Amino acid sequence: MDDRPWFQHYDPGVPRRTKFEDLTLPQFLERAAARYPNTTAVVFLNGSLTYRQLKDQVDRLATALAGLGVTKDSRVAIQLPNLPQTVIAYYATLRLGAQAVLTNPLYTTREMDYQWRDAGCRVAIVSDFTFDQKVRQHRAELPIEHYIIARIPEYLRFPLNLLAPLKLKRQKPPAIANVAPGAGIHFFTALIARTAPHPPATTVGMDDVAVLQYTGGTTGVSKGAMLTQRNISYNVQQAAAWLPTLQAEREVMLSALPIFHMFGMTVCMALPVYLAASSVLIPNPRDVRLLISQIEKRHVTLAPLVPALFSAINQFPRVQKRNLSSIKACLSGSAPLSIDVQQRFEALTGGKICEGFGLTEASPITHINPLQGLRKIGTIGLPVSDTDCRIVDMESGTHDLPAGEAGEL
Repeated sequence: MDDRPWFQHYDPGVPRRTKFEDLTLPQFLERAAARYPNTTAVVFLNGSLTYRQLKDQVDRLATALAGLGVTKDSRVAIQLPNLPQTVIAYYATLRLGAQAVLTNPLYTTREMDYQWRDAGCRVAIVSDFTFDQKVRQHRAELPIEHYIIARIPEYLRFPLNLLAPLKLKRQKPPAIANVAPGAGIHFFTALIARTAPHPPATTVGMDDVAVLQYTGGTTGVSKGAMLTQRNISYNVQQAAAWLPTLQAEREVMLSALPIFHMFGMTVCMALPVYLAASSVLIPNPRDVRLLISQIEKRHVTLAPLVPALFSAINQFPRVQKRNLSSIKACLSGSAPLSIDVQQRFEALTGGKICEGFGLTEASPITHINPLQGLRKIGTIGLPVSDTDCRIVDMESGTHDLPAGEAGEL
């Protein structure tokens, strides 16, 4: 990889080879908490946690999980929307050398059962309404021994912690429920509150599996891609290297992409921790009013979104009267971005959109358009640093094609 034709199109400051730090994801959190303890780590509506507080919550939950039998290489199911509890659960699981299995909250009971059983999960961290609607009546059929129940309002401050339940009850289906205490039932904040932050000493290596990320692929049932600490850690560092103007402690990430997808997990959750940035959590990305208000209120600088959300923001009533000028850079993926949507959004915000591409098995980023240089709208862009690629013939998939020929990546 000493010379590739795409190197000449890299933005100034983007390296051909990244100087990777061999640090695991929990070590990124430890470093952020040590260097920037009072910096806001996560924001959820009117609630927030500093990096010191986040690490404390992670250490307490890790200790509690160990008490429930979670050890190195155990699999812990996490089925939550983008909430502080999701971030805490993810890092607590990885802190023990266990593997996180993130599941779509919209899954049916049958889909949950398949994924949890296939992964070998015995502990699951779920919302109260998921437990009530999808688990309670089928609990005997599911493989989970311990459920940790999280509630949307529990990291909110007054008055939203009192008002939110009323609104959540009116949703269809309701996004809040009463879960009765019982054997194998633990309540997230109560469990953390009564547990000291003293997780067992565990050696977590760069080549240890961190996440079993289920992906449909092209055939058959979904399969768990085994992603190591190195896979995700290096991909986070590749993303940061692609945007060399990012500043530690100063960035604010709009975390609207679902964390249970690899794009959201790496870019919206792991990258902010690497940068000691603030992550503004959005549980429902279709709530465009909330998206816009949080961009404006929190002075969001980074906004990874999908084309449909860029378009929805563009079309929001009187959006031109809102101040979205804090946005510096956006990543777009999952579908081609139209030039009309790109131009409208960039005119509204002054920020630039970089389209990219990735796949779950690559943790996931492989290609991004340059931020400053030539951006080809509707394309996946250039291979990021330390990423090689080939274009091969469609028939056999084995013969490299010359420049200018169309084939398969």
